[in-house]
Amino acid sequence: MSHFAFRIFFAILGLALAINLPAQGDVLDNPEFAAARKMIQESQEAIIREDIRLTAAEEADFWPLYERYRADTLPVRDRYVMLIADYMRQYESGILTDDYAKEMIDGYFDVKGDLLKIRKRYVRRFAKVLPMLKVARFYQLENKMTADVEAELALLVPLVEAH
Repeated sequence: MSHFAFRIFFAILGLALAINLPAQGDVLDNPEFAAARKMIQESQEAIIREDIRLTAAEEADFWPLYERYRADTLPVRDRYVMLIADYMRQYESGILTDDYAKEMIDGYFDVKGDLLKIRKRYVRRFAKVLPMLKVARFYQLENKMTADVEAELALLVPLVEAH
């Protein structure tokens, strides 16, 4: 496991612990969640810095744009965290209904759709400051890091008990 993957793994573990907090209080306001999110973001940025291979001129234009991209995706990603946290609370309470399952599925697809819209919108923006091959590499890195996070969460979030 690479140094960065190791950091992401432990940040996700911290994220999972924060999501599993009691219902009182907002997960997003929790210091453990904030620390886990910060560690994930720093790890992901370090991976991009190491693997995208930008020139000095490209860096000057890319990083401010990347910060805007991250700022635009953050509220949507926070909705995803809240969706998972709410599910975990509902699951632990044993109160899962068909109506709740529909809400959960709709919320999941809304989040994924909104993230895709942002990612598609930024392709054009990144292409203005980077060659298209580097834009493709950036999105490959994003996809790999997202897959890592999703895989770890899949292991930590229990399946709905269908009766």
